[in-house]
Amino acid sequence: MLYYCVMYLSPSDYHGYHSPVDWNIESRVHYPGQLFPVNSWATNYIRGVFGLNERVVLNGKWKHGFFSYIPVGAYNVGSMDLNFEKEFSTNLKKNVVGEKDVKEYNVPISVKKGENIGFFNMGSTVVLVFEAPPLLFMKLPGQKIKLGETLTIDFTPEMFEEHKERLENRKKISTRLNKRKEETIEESIDAPMEDILRLREKDREAITVRKTRSDDEIDLLDFEEEGE
Repeated sequence: MLYYCVMYLSPSDYHGYHSPVDWNIESRVHYPGQLFPVNSWATNYIRGVFGLNERVVLNGKWKHGFFSYIPVGAYNVGSMDLNFEKEFSTNLKKNVVGEKDVKEYNVPISVKKGENIGFFNMGSTVVLVFEAPPLLFMKLPGQKIKLGETLTIDFTPEMFEEHKERLENRKKISTRLNKRKEETIEESIDAPMEDILRLREKDREAITVRKTRSDDEIDLLDFEEEGE
């Protein structure tokens, strides 16, 4: 499976970028570009901002296959450096937007988990694109993550069964709640009808009584007239 993850570094955050896994960097591609902001407003309103801004794409492999680590420049953050390639620099006047500088490493650069890869001049963004078996992200969108914290965990068959059971329980609860809701609606609809029927029944009783009384009164009048 192919996953991606975007980590935003604000100006107040730590500006170094470190490797989240053990892997080997096989190539580096530098794309000169724009320096648009990359905050939440910009990512919502500037379509494809990460593909427009200046960026350094580090491609390689890790234990599960393809792994790409991409520091992206931003407004006032055009300078990105790499610890393993001291002569490399970005945001230079000679760089032309739309062109790219590709370097293949004859000997892959081995990077360990937690190792520093480079630094931003101020904050910006790191994008990860990688292959992996089923996994779970341990951070929700918008949550902060610090160096050394767990980003993902393997999604094991036991976790799948537990997750499946949890979903089935939620479905059962949802079904029960919906059923109760329907019953409540039916009761609210039926209650007035019962009241109306009861009122109609009382009206019938009242009409019958009045009719009976009228008949008695008529009979009594007839009797009195006969007596006279």
